[in-house]
Amino acid sequence: MAHEMAWNTPGRVLQLKMSNNLSLEEFIEIDSQISEHLQECDERITLIVDTSDARFSPYSIERIKPTQKYLNSYQICHLIVVGNKKINRLAMLLLFNLCRPRLQFCDNFDQAQRFLEMAQS
Repeated sequence: MAHEMAWNTPGRVLQLKMSNNLSLEEFIEIDSQISEHLQECDERITLIVDTSDARFSPYSIERIKPTQKYLNSYQICHLIVVGNKKINRLAMLLLFNLCRPRLQFCDNFDQAQRFLEMAQS
């Protein structure tokens, strides 16, 4: 499997780690898993997407974007993308463009953690 999902902070921060090339079917599974986690929560959450080990083609995002229904959820207040590869940032910008949650890009987890601390205070 080219992705892992787990609570970073139970009920508050959900973390998605992507690796290698992800297929359309895997993105559909990601959407399903995130939607299930959102149904379990009463509070708004932060979603961290780690793209550090992933490989994306911005050209495939056009097919993937319609499958990601969680992007319209009011339950996600912040969407943090971690990774410093420019091609991955471009692909994630195209995917998460015009989504409801506030979008933040970070080069590493330390930056993401600092952003979370500032956002929660």
